[in-house]
Amino acid sequence: ADPYMPTQLHTHCSMQEADEDGSGELDIDEFVEKLGPYLAGATGTQLNSIDDIRQLFMKIDADAGGTVDW
Repeated sequence: ADPYMPTQLHTHCSMQEADEDGSGELDIDEFVEKLGPYLAGATGTQLNSIDDIRQLFMKIDADAGGTVDW
């Protein structure tokens, strides 16, 4: 296992911590603010701006509903 890739449990806990409103989902603002900086380091990708993080959110938001859940 790659020591730099988060485990499923770690990802679940991180998302729960970032879920400020307790909805069980992250909206784009929660995602950008809480997980954006972490994801840039964890994925090894170049997320140089808020726009890059928003684009990543849109790729993860498979149903285009404006939220991601776990």
